[in-house]
Amino acid sequence: NFTINNTSNSTITVATGDTLNVNGTLTLTDGEIVTGTIAAKGAVVSIGAGFGLANNASGTLLVNGAGVQTVSITPQTTATFEVVDQLTINNTDATVQGTGTTGRIGLDKITLTDGTIDFTGYTLDANEAVSSADVFTLGSGTNTFTGTTAPLTITAGTFDAGTGTPVFGGAFSISAGTF
Repeated sequence: NFTINNTSNSTITVATGDTLNVNGTLTLTDGEIVTGTIAAKGAVVSIGAGFGLANNASGTLLVNGAGVQTVSITPQTTATFEVVDQLTINNTDATVQGTGTTGRIGLDKITLTDGTIDFTGYTLDANEAVSSADVFTLGSGTNTFTGTTAPLTITAGTFDAGTGTPVFGGAFSISAGTF
């Protein structure tokens, strides 16, 4: 098991190009990943409201374990706060979801290669490119994709905009799958 619980604006640095593999439960309570990659291999990833990017960092959270993985993200209260710079999901049995019943989830770049992202009941602010090749479900709020160059690319799977309003900062691309 691995827990990051630093004071606000404390940073975690994994050397650029390196990966820290976490085989057990990964708990991200407070702090931010500045560079490098943390690969969650365990069954549970918990991300608290105090964890994320207040600065322009470039860290990656990679969810690519074997078997069932659940990533629970506590909604943030600050509009400019992002959980991680890059969230990559590459496990068919992984599910990314919010905790509680409503709120705002801010992410920068999202790559869903394999797995499920279910933000039903939440508002998503995706500040850069989002790529989806599996099941991506949005909530009932205004879901914003503000990247100006291909803010959303769907290459396979199902993208469900939910009952909310998706707002795109640029043209989006669908080459396969269902929108």
